[in-house]
Amino acid sequence: LMMPLPTVVGEQKTKPTQHSVRELRALGLAPSLLCIRSELPIEESVRQKLASFTHVPGNGIINLHNVSNIWHVPILMEKYGATAALQGALQLQARVP
Repeated sequence: LMMPLPTVVGEQKTKPTQHSVRELRALGLAPSLLCIRSELPIEESVRQKLASFTHVPGNGIINLHNVSNIWHVPILMEKYGATAALQGALQLQARVP
């Protein structure tokens, strides 16, 4: 899901994301994990607002903001806890290499 940042307003808007999640629920899909694309990192208050209005736990909201190199995306996902969130959602146990 993409989170727009209108240049006129200058703040992150959660309403489009909320509408997308509502449409998913209307189709019978209840997300437990949201990967949010945005130009800039989302603020903690925005993360909490999304968690509140989408009924997705705060740790299940993963922010994938723009980075300079695509190879930074896995590092970014690990930083925001995507691995742990996926393991929890899929009920997988972590393996130690």
